[in-house]
Amino acid sequence: MIVVGSVGRGTAVAQTSDIDVLYDLPSDIKKQYSDHQHGQTDLLQDIRNTLLERFPQTTIKGDGQAVVIDFSSKRFTIDLVPAFANTDGSFDYPDTHDGGSWKRTDPFPEQKACARMEEESFGWFVRLCNSTRAWADAQGISFSGLLIDTLVNNYLNGHMPKSAAFDETYTMLQELFSYFGRQNQQQSFWHALGSNQQIRDKGKGKFIRKASKAADKLEQAESEEEREDALSDLFGKLFTSSIVDGESKRHQSNWLRDYRCSDQEEFIEDRFPIRISMDVYIDCKITQNGFRPFFLSGLLRERMPLRRDKQLRFFIQKPTEMDQSCVVYWKIRNRGEEAYRRNMLRGQIIKDEGKHERIEHSNFNGNHFVECYVVRDGICIGRDRIIVPISE
Repeated sequence: MIVVGSVGRGTAVAQTSDIDVLYDLPSDIKKQYSDHQHGQTDLLQDIRNTLLERFPQTTIKGDGQAVVIDFSSKRFTIDLVPAFANTDGSFDYPDTHDGGSWKRTDPFPEQKACARMEEESFGWFVRLCNSTRAWADAQGISFSGLLIDTLVNNYLNGHMPKSAAFDETYTMLQELFSYFGRQNQQQSFWHALGSNQQIRDKGKGKFIRKASKAADKLEQAESEEEREDALSDLFGKLFTSSIVDGESKRHQSNWLRDYRCSDQEEFIEDRFPIRISMDVYIDCKITQNGFRPFFLSGLLRERMPLRRDKQLRFFIQKPTEMDQSCVVYWKIRNRGEEAYRRNMLRGQIIKDEGKHERIEHSNFNGNHFVECYVVRDGICIGRDRIIVPISE
């Protein structure tokens, strides 16, 4: 067996939720299943059934190109891909989509290219690949790991750092997001580092749009506190839990002490493994008696503040692949000194009541936010966040 994917390339984040493994099989098995009408599907099902005989208490299922073995208690899965070695070092593997076919993957040149770039970039390659994965998970972006590694590699080829100095991180992230944001949303594929195989963006350009906004957010932040807030918005728990003595952290500690309030914020990462595969979008319809309704997304595009005393109906723009097996959760988080003074930080994760919406009100000032999460089979597969900037 051969460990591939992000783990094999050395670019996976800690506590990654899935491990890709090639299961190298004899070539005559491929010939045997090629003679079947639905050979690729039959191969995956036969492997699944064999594993179930040995591990009857484990959740095991076929999933298009792999047999997925779910170790729920350990919060990760193994994607076992049956593979057949070719003379050039690549592998063929089954794909059950569109009637079934054999696809090709070439992981070893990709792994070598990653190792080479990591050495040449003084460690920045893996650092930026990890950061991009954390950002994609926090922002609910379906972003292929191989595409992340390829684009970071391409960026560094034109912006090779001269040292491993960690204090350059903010600037590097800003420039990296700008580079992502300049990608062509109409581009159908990119060529992978090392192997030159085609990689398609299943997120349909969402990473490009989100990256452009991320670059703007980082550029507009001027003070240390504003930069910390920007990084917290972009990277979520990964960043906030790493701050020890930042400006925002000091303010929050002082407010907690002065106003004697309690902070019971919860994080989806502590409840479910994160494996984003569904694009989810939140918007909010804003209403007030005597005024025409409007949407928060439009307000944010115009960079206009939201006034107080409005009714806010947050809702999910429901994707077609969201079915009854999906469970929705919400998180409403108030920020700023007024939230501490009123002891109304909130931040608990709340299960949706079945309407896929949440009614709130713009009661007091602060740069608040609302998040939603879509969970299927105990795994968070989609998430989104919308900022709620309330001011006078």
